[in-house]
Amino acid sequence: MKKQFADYTWLAGNHGGKGSLWQGPDHLLVVEAKGLVMALSEVYRRLDYKNVQALTLTETRRYTWMGLLLGLGALFFGVLTWATREQEVFYPLSLALPAALLVILLTVHLARGRTCACTLQTAVQVLRLKPLTRVQTAQPVIEQLEALCMEHQKGLAVVEMGAAAAAAAAAAGHMATFAPRYASAAGLKPRWAGSTWVLAAGLLSLGWAMVLAGELFVDGLFFTVISMLVGGASAVMAIVALVRANQFKIPVALAGSLWGGLVMHLAAAVALFAVGVAATAKSVTQRSALEIIERNEHASEDLFAYLAAARFEEAGALGWALLALALVLAACGVVQLVYAPQRKGGADEPVTTAPPAAPPPMS
Repeated sequence: MKKQFADYTWLAGNHGGKGSLWQGPDHLLVVEAKGLVMALSEVYRRLDYKNVQALTLTETRRYTWMGLLLGLGALFFGVLTWATREQEVFYPLSLALPAALLVILLTVHLARGRTCACTLQTAVQVLRLKPLTRVQTAQPVIEQLEALCMEHQKGLAVVEMGAAAAAAAAAAGHMATFAPRYASAAGLKPRWAGSTWVLAAGLLSLGWAMVLAGELFVDGLFFTVISMLVGGASAVMAIVALVRANQFKIPVALAGSLWGGLVMHLAAAVALFAVGVAATAKSVTQRSALEIIERNEHASEDLFAYLAAARFEEAGALGWALLALALVLAACGVVQLVYAPQRKGGADEPVTTAPPAAPPPMS
């Protein structure tokens, strides 16, 4: 990514889903990307330094929760790897790979430092600076922007907006109507008030938890197909609910259940695959489970069929792991259902509000 072009100098961000910030001669260029991982489209905002009234940096709890979830996930797969150490080499290897990946992600997460949320406020909007998510990289950028704003605001008169002036401006129609993400008086995310997306995710999580728990107790290909369909729908809805909920200031328990539920979906998929491989290895006269996948041209059909016929007593430690995952997934679903009901001024309803009280220029 270029660090400089024309009169602009790169400050933070990249071409990913969070966009980037560029320092201009008399303004800040904010590139807002539209997309989850990769930018599918971009929106450009030009913010003059002389109009900036406040810059904020607030530490968030995402650092703690993300580290906790990654650590628990690595520990979970590590315990499973140890429990299957005396079985065929494919079993501990297939479980050690996600454990190693989670350890790497945890190390990178801890090395990047504490998480934060940064905003920029003008007289008409409060803008979230999405590229600034880590304190150690955001703080120098905020300090640099503060210096630029103060330099361009030298000599500006300090005007305080009193109650009468605010009322007159509102009567004249100059008070802006903000989208829900700018409705918070603190200039950050608005408070959580429920969402139908989280409700749907909670119901599907509970449904798949029950189906997952019965996978090794109910025979038949039909039940396994239902399990796969419900699991896929639940995973997709979990991602949608997480993206939707992250637009708001959500309770810690809800955040943990959303992230935890997503991790449990991934872990359950890996566990089901491992159970299918184990059942196939016991039923097919080949040397190892790895050969079943490498040499059998109908490996996927065999895995699916033997998974449908697998029994709890045959699965051993993997069966208990599957039940534990179903229990945790059900707990996450219950938490989501508790916080999902919408209240007055809910998260899915548009909010009309006046801008937060405007501080004087940065001088």
